[in-house]
Amino acid sequence: MRVPTRGSRHTGTVFAVFGLLVLGSMIWIGGRAACAEIQADFHPARGIPSLPSRGPLANAELAMFRSDRGDDLRGWWLRGNDDSAIVFLHGTGADRAQLAPQAEILAKHGYSVLLFDLPGHGESGGRVTWSQTEPSALRAALAFAEARGARHFGVVGFSAGAMIAVHEAHGLSIEGLVLEGALEKLDSAVRRDYRRWGLLSQWPAVWATRWAGYRPAQLGPIDPHCQVLFIAGSLDQDVPVPVTRELMQSVHGDTELWIVEGAKHGDYQNFAPAEFEQRLVSFFERAFSKPTGTSTARPHG
Repeated sequence: MRVPTRGSRHTGTVFAVFGLLVLGSMIWIGGRAACAEIQADFHPARGIPSLPSRGPLANAELAMFRSDRGDDLRGWWLRGNDDSAIVFLHGTGADRAQLAPQAEILAKHGYSVLLFDLPGHGESGGRVTWSQTEPSALRAALAFAEARGARHFGVVGFSAGAMIAVHEAHGLSIEGLVLEGALEKLDSAVRRDYRRWGLLSQWPAVWATRWAGYRPAQLGPIDPHCQVLFIAGSLDQDVPVPVTRELMQSVHGDTELWIVEGAKHGDYQNFAPAEFEQRLVSFFERAFSKPTGTSTARPHG
């Protein structure tokens, strides 16, 4: 029987230590990515958004309504000059104030606007899932606007809010969708965000979204049955233009794409403020002037 030499025992110890270091590094990378993803997209900072002191939204009233899942939602409602209303869906880690500049543009042109905090954001109750609670909140928001006289509906969504809008518009009487920096699925964005260490960081981050409540299979089909305007930034690293084009190709019907040169994720107005306003207003003028096609009944609440 061969007795291990001192040198072989030393080599074995070195390999064991090296293996533990590698394993520990893998666990550290994966754990850090998972925690960062949950914090970024599912545990937003909470607070009471400040109503603008000037401009059209300064006259908005507090909106309070409840989703069919029982989530108490809070927002701002401003009645316009006719029976057209536009609902706004913010992105991750934000609240209703994120899309206030867009709402001010449309309110200035006479549209009713409803900005609200999605579940688990701002003042709203509920849980962030980006798949289960948010569609229910969108239906409740449309019902709130309808109860106040709206008969024509549009939606402006940004990033993950746009993802909810494009998946859930099917079956609702939405006549126009504006999708800024739109995602098709949260997973693709998470993989891009955590690509530095490859699968070591990507897989734990994607798994973390499931642990937090994200269920992509529960999102509706991408079949909005209305006019859709995609807005993308040419320098957007979060949702690159090819991703927007791919999503656009999956939408059948009347679609258009505006790529804002020099813009990143969400700063479209900074690079083309006049054109942004013109495109936004003219889009909804066209959308509300046409029948909704085969879209089904209005939401009820």
